[in-house]
Amino acid sequence: MKRILTYQIYPAIPEQLAFLEVLSRNLWWCWKPDAVALFRRIDPRLWIESKSNPIYLLSHVSQKRLEQLVADDSFLAHLQRIKDRYTMRVVDNVEPSRNIYEQAGPVAYFSMEFGIHESIPIFAGGLGVLAGDHLKAASNMALPLVGVGLLYRKGYFRQYLDQEGWQQEEYPEIELYYLPLERARDPQGNEITISIAGPDGEIRAFVWRIRVGRTPLFLLDTNLPENTPEAREITARLYAGEPKIR
Repeated sequence: MKRILTYQIYPAIPEQLAFLEVLSRNLWWCWKPDAVALFRRIDPRLWIESKSNPIYLLSHVSQKRLEQLVADDSFLAHLQRIKDRYTMRVVDNVEPSRNIYEQAGPVAYFSMEFGIHESIPIFAGGLGVLAGDHLKAASNMALPLVGVGLLYRKGYFRQYLDQEGWQQEEYPEIELYYLPLERARDPQGNEITISIAGPDGEIRAFVWRIRVGRTPLFLLDTNLPENTPEAREITARLYAGEPKIR
């Protein structure tokens, strides 16, 4: 049987626009209107098609359009303003906001869902949006907080009508390469995998990281070959109907 491999081909981002790739992989941009406007300027129609996903946008924009932007002084000035603000608010060291509680380390914020932005479809409603806002506020205030949740590879379902007119749903898998995900690593640079005691034995999980401004969000993913088929489905869908999974 022949192996079939999938390759993702991306346009070459000119050096003058290199910061766009950095910005696309930190969700700080999503609550900064001027940063959102910067991505929209690249290709307004493609921005809508991407559902406001800058990684998708930069993966599909034409090389010709990128070359036009390099020659656009107004766009380059806009880009520099965002870069300067990003450096000040995300990269530079700042003194954390004063806290009445003395902390030995960062505070871990656990939630079943985090609604950071629509392009990260791992949330369902108010609980997730509130959790996402807490991470954004923690970044703005330079608070020592980390988010901990689950990576739902089939986050949203799509509804359709079958041939007999009955409503059905399907759960398409998220295309991870269009998300600002990176594997969490220990101080030695090794990818982190954790073990969890489950009702039917040990469960292994990847740990993914999403950058939310200064605040890291860690997401567990049980879709590992060494897990049982049942365990691999634990993080497949948000609020699955089966009582055991829930």
